Amino acid sequence: MATLTEVRQACLFQEPMLGRVFPIASAAVQTLTVTALATGTTTARLYSEKWLLRPDAALSGGVAVDRIRISSDYASATGVITQAGAAYTDTTATDENVEIHEFDPYKLETAIQEALGSTTRVDESILQARSDGIYDFSLLTWLKQPSDIALCGVRGAPIITGNRKFGSWGIVSSAGALQPDRWTLAGSGATFVRSMTSRNGPYSLKITRSGTDVTVGQTAQVITSNTDDTSLRGTTVTGVLVGMTAVASNLFVRVTSEDVSGTVLKTTNSSYHTGSGAWEEVSVEHAVDEAADIIRVQAISDADGDSYLDDLYLTTTTLGDGQRLDRYNTEWWRGYKDFTQNPMLLWAPDGGRRMDAQLVVRSLRKYPTFDAARVLAGLADDDETDCPIDLLKYRALARMFRGLSRDTEGNASLVAKANEYEQMADDIASGHIADLTTIQPGAQMMSGAAYGTAMPRGR
Repeated sequence: MATLTEVRQACLFQEPMLGRVFPIASAAVQTLTVTALATGTTTARLYSEKWLLRPDAALSGGVAVDRIRISSDYASATGVITQAGAAYTDTTATDENVEIHEFDPYKLETAIQEALGSTTRVDESILQARSDGIYDFSLLTWLKQPSDIALCGVRGAPIITGNRKFGSWGIVSSAGALQPDRWTLAGSGATFVRSMTSRNGPYSLKITRSGTDVTVGQTAQVITSNTDDTSLRGTTVTGVLVGMTAVASNLFVRVTSEDVSGTVLKTTNSSYHTGSGAWEEVSVEHAVDEAADIIRVQAISDADGDSYLDDLYLTTTTLGDGQRLDRYNTEWWRGYKDFTQNPMLLWAPDGGRRMDAQLVVRSLRKYPTFDAARVLAGLADDDETDCPIDLLKYRALARMFRGLSRDTEGNASLVAKANEYEQMADDIASGHIADLTTIQPGAQMMSGAAYGTAMPRGR
């Protein structure tokens, strides 16, 4: 993980002609003192008329009032930089740095955003299996055409929700926080934070209730074909939560049957986590209502305090170690491309027409950009990205120098720098992205032809 500040400063450390980063010794309403710049006998022009960025300056009323200024003078004998703009309101500069930029910092931040928007990672997403074998990819918004998909396959897991272990974080909220794919987060005053306090994966979801109940939920479809015998109505499903909290009577799992409008028809709640401060599993069986269209599973915190969610899912069979271990095999379809478009639908071969399984989709997916409104407002300095910092740094510098070359009518040296950094980024990216068609030893790989003739569409 890296913050916007860390990426921006990495670019400056890599390319000092764009600017430098210094610790601030002290601050006053119109000045910053930088001990490292008390060099003497240096022209004032060296650090005057430069952009000054204080990423750690305190906010005032939620506004970054002290973040950006332009220097008006520099005294090399003392290292004092003067700015003639609005007086600083935060003059406590303990452990604070200042970035001195040659160009408007927004140019570099725009280059970072563009770099994120063109840098991909391997994604493996889970969709609920469908008994009619017709899969809609609208949930996977980055997939625009069949060629965006490297592999599809069926995984024999009776689990009908995705991202159960909170391993995929491809969403950026309006508050700038990374959020887990597929899960809906709700609760006025609540906070949701990715945490490395986990039981068996890289992350958990930390939720904090403050006055209003916190819910983390996901829905599954009850009917996945036009025949009643493949409906989940009248069957029993199980909602499972593995969580940790030190607050008693706080954390539990809920399963609801709902109609197509979201009206709740039936609710079943599990017992509470004991508040032991240790990881505990709680689960509840739910008889799906005969009129249900949707099943919703939710983790709920209804007492103030912190909770950690490590695993949350909905299974269609009696809970056992199979679901807990989640070691189900995937049968991949290499080269199977029976799609329609607008919207993009996959017509699965016979092996993909079942309810007790998951569709697995492997693809390249772009890293989410920082929230644009927060970047414009100067509030995104501490927001994080999962993109490797060296890859992002080189790609952003390539775009920065490409933009500067256009501003100077194709300056050859700037174009050369852009090309150099683009090549450096590409070299890292070639190792960052694995071969998406490679599967683990022992996994099944079937060609589309191995399934014979697909079921006629519309049947």
